Amino acid sequence: MLDQSVGLFEDVTYDDMIKFVKDKIAKYAFPLTSPTRNKTLMTVIKSITIEDILLGSEKALLLQVSAYDTNFYDGYFEGKEKIAITKDNKIGKESNFILLVPRKKGLTAESYTCYFLMFVYEDPTKVNGVVSKLAKLVAKEIIQVPVENIKLPIIMQELKDCKTIPELQIKYSSIYEADNDVDVKYVPYLQGGKLEKKKVRRFKDMPFDIMGELLKDKTDDEDYQTKKTSIIVGKTEYRIKSLIDEAKDELQDTAEKIFNLSIGITQTELDTKIHEKGFIIEKLQAVLNNYLSYEQ
Repeated sequence: MLDQSVGLFEDVTYDDMIKFVKDKIAKYAFPLTSPTRNKTLMTVIKSITIEDILLGSEKALLLQVSAYDTNFYDGYFEGKEKIAITKDNKIGKESNFILLVPRKKGLTAESYTCYFLMFVYEDPTKVNGVVSKLAKLVAKEIIQVPVENIKLPIIMQELKDCKTIPELQIKYSSIYEADNDVDVKYVPYLQGGKLEKKKVRRFKDMPFDIMGELLKDKTDDEDYQTKKTSIIVGKTEYRIKSLIDEAKDELQDTAEKIFNLSIGITQTELDTKIHEKGFIIEKLQAVLNNYLSYEQ
């Protein structure tokens, strides 16, 4: 989100916002390489193709991201013959689609906030989350307007009108060194060990006020390193992640708001249309319409 004020800046239009994204992508020196956390694997964005589209009356940009993974240390490809995959080999796809829809809102015409709705096309031919990861990378590194975490008070304000929360889940987890619980005769051979501790609690149809008390309850927090809370209301999921900051001896919270919509397809569509732009735009139009009606 970018806060603007007429008088300090010119009045920003949707065309200006679209041009802003196009300019950022055009000026970026590809490729963009991103290491995978704790892994040797590298994700590389090779290029991005941009297309102006119109979804009803909404101006939007459809980004087609060409990306691949490389720096493999193991594996093989098998067709007519078996071929070992080496560090320099690249395995990727051209069909990673992201939709950006510019938005502007504010209390007055003189002071407003600009932001983009980002829709990620996670089709059945890809591992869940792959395109979402690329989308966040594009936003942060190339467009330089990263996907922003929201604050817990904002979540509570949005949920305030809900008398009951349909689904709520809390996952606690910790990982500890586990070298001290082995018999002394095995110690010379021990290379290391980890002890993982987990707990999951699920709730249904919880009154909003009770949920507020639950989120403030820190009774079990000190026994775990990570606490992940998922609140599901309709098609919207709120995710709150709490990590213990050992240096400050306190919890650091981050939160996301995610709108999910699944659309059924036929086997024929999967075989012939799944990566056609016309088909993709048609499906994204339905998702956008659903989102806008849901937000209203």
